[in-house]
Amino acid sequence: MGGDGGNGGKGGVGGKGGVMQATPGQTCAAGKAGADGVVGQKGSGGSDGPYGPRAQILTVSRAEVYGSQISPQLRQLIDYTNGRR
Repeated sequence: MGGDGGNGGKGGVGGKGGVMQATPGQTCAAGKAGADGVVGQKGSGGSDGPYGPRAQILTVSRAEVYGSQISPQLRQLIDYTNGRR
């Protein structure tokens, strides 16, 4: 299952107030800047990831795994003869 969505981003800075010319030769004071934007909403959850590879079971000899120089302790531990099952 995908992860949770992240938190919303910070709101943007308010816009700059503009200057207006009422009549020719007269300029009004610039308006004040707008309010900052609101914080964004939390993002939606992520999608599920792809499936991994299927498990495989391979039967190999002990010699292929441990080599010919296996210690006696390890040999005794992995002895699967009928008397040890």
